[in-house]
Amino acid sequence: MEAMASDFIQDNCYPHNMFDHYVDDQAFEPYIVVGIDFGTAGTAFAIQLRTDYENNKHEIYYDKYLSRNGRKNSTSLLIRKDNLMPYFGVEAEEKYRRLKDPDDWHFFRHFKMQIYRGRTQQDIDNETLLTAEGGEKVPAVTVFAASLICIKREVDEHLIDAYGSCLEKQKKWVITVPAIWSDGAKTLMRSAAEKAGIESKYLSIALEPEAGAIYYAVTGANPPNDPNRKNDFPVHIGPGSTFMVVDIGAGTVDITTMTIMKNGNIKQIHESDGGPAGGENVDRKFIALVAKLLGEKTWRKFAKESSRKYAQFRESVEAAKKDLKPTKPDGEIDDVLLDIPEEILRDFAREQKETDLASAIRKAGEERMIGCVGIEDGQLCFKADILRRLMDKSVEEILTFIKDVIISETNLRKNIHAVVLVGGFALSDFLYKSIQREIKSVTILRPWSCDKAVLRGAVLFGHNERILSVRIPRLTYGIKSFKPFKSIYPLERKVIIDGKAYVKDYFSKHVTRGQEVHIDEWTTPREYKPQCNSENTSIFIYSSNADSPTYIDEDSCKSIGQLVLDFTRKKGKLNLLEVSFNFGHTELLAKVTHQSSGVSAVGSMRFQSI
Repeated sequence: MEAMASDFIQDNCYPHNMFDHYVDDQAFEPYIVVGIDFGTAGTAFAIQLRTDYENNKHEIYYDKYLSRNGRKNSTSLLIRKDNLMPYFGVEAEEKYRRLKDPDDWHFFRHFKMQIYRGRTQQDIDNETLLTAEGGEKVPAVTVFAASLICIKREVDEHLIDAYGSCLEKQKKWVITVPAIWSDGAKTLMRSAAEKAGIESKYLSIALEPEAGAIYYAVTGANPPNDPNRKNDFPVHIGPGSTFMVVDIGAGTVDITTMTIMKNGNIKQIHESDGGPAGGENVDRKFIALVAKLLGEKTWRKFAKESSRKYAQFRESVEAAKKDLKPTKPDGEIDDVLLDIPEEILRDFAREQKETDLASAIRKAGEERMIGCVGIEDGQLCFKADILRRLMDKSVEEILTFIKDVIISETNLRKNIHAVVLVGGFALSDFLYKSIQREIKSVTILRPWSCDKAVLRGAVLFGHNERILSVRIPRLTYGIKSFKPFKSIYPLERKVIIDGKAYVKDYFSKHVTRGQEVHIDEWTTPREYKPQCNSENTSIFIYSSNADSPTYIDEDSCKSIGQLVLDFTRKKGKLNLLEVSFNFGHTELLAKVTHQSSGVSAVGSMRFQSI
């Protein structure tokens, strides 16, 4: 016996098994795949038939908002406080503007990053709360579920119109999440999908940079200077090519590094990295600058009472960020124009007791803003260098993540052939050219329609999850256990159980961070003996950012939660359990064998915080 399993519960605290029903994706070949790129600022879905995937992988249907406007729908939600009648996206924003009884509603805008808690994130679960614009707290699982209800409704309506059925048992759903999200955050998204009516056995969670890598590897996405880019002709890549995908969205920068193997599958060679350094940081700082300039009273009226025009203002900030040149073009006017209604600017002038708008701006502005901001054609006009300074700070953060991975791989004597930029913020020429200027040792590529790369990759992933056959875990995982006591262990950790000495709170490791794991690979089964002979028991799971922690209460270790097992219907005493894990999928899989009966339970993990 390797170790004695820890602190198993004796009562039936959790009447259900905390396994998902796991369906081998090889056994289920969907007729249609629905990919959902759930972003910080924008969300979109795409649909692809199996026949299109087999004949032309570029043949993908996009949702009506992306198809009509070329932009993703806004990640905004309006929901009644009785959890009825949810509205999502632009529809939610427009409905919110016209509300006569706003006290009956919750409104959320760009809420996704509220569940990012840094690298710890051990407290992310179904009890995690999000804050609405009015300050009310709502369970995150409710907010994401309501959003997915709206998206699912639109998907089903399209399928019924096109095929006369929503193809419930023939379609697979793929929802993307950042690679830097915790296991608990992924579980939250799966729980939200279930609440939205998406059966877990027809759902896969995809990591955003991995989806971008799949799109690049499968279709050979091309850089923007290719004259044939509108046709999405492939660039030259093949077996042995190693590339880094940097997904730069509104909320995060997510990095993964892949090698294409001889069989065409993809192998991850460096653990995912990144952080909260997306384009939303620039938006937030720029908008805060405008808000400070206009003053609290005028800004409150604009942001709260003129929501439609405020949305147009935010779009003008996005456009300015996207179109910004790295340096001022010779002989050209280099100003940033923002969409702010003239009546708001007039209110601002009256508040400053000035009749001339330019004078009011000078009066309200700080010394450093004099000469940098004014009025042009009824719009608020900033010198572009102000935005450049804000962009420089964000680019510096992103470059730090990219350079760290390149240096790490160089130290291991691994050559990266290209850095591929995807995501909405990657559309920025300023960002693209700044990265090219700073990183000369590696080719920097930006695929055509890079803002859709993750969405396209999600659909391709849904058709063939095994294309990404090797992954690198970001963390070390293990089980809290009792181990037979030896003299090398501290006496204060010694406990006596059934007359035998054990060391308590031992970290029984099952995988080491940075270790290569294959999609079909299960860790060597380990035997654990429950502390009490009970039909219901829990296995407490921990992660660590250290390679080999000894105890679960070390600073590097975080509690993920517990795997709850119900052996009520199994025959025989619960004397030994065999536990093994699969770390090769997006979500952690577990297999527990009840030795007395020989029955095994296999499924994706559901994490219950403790």
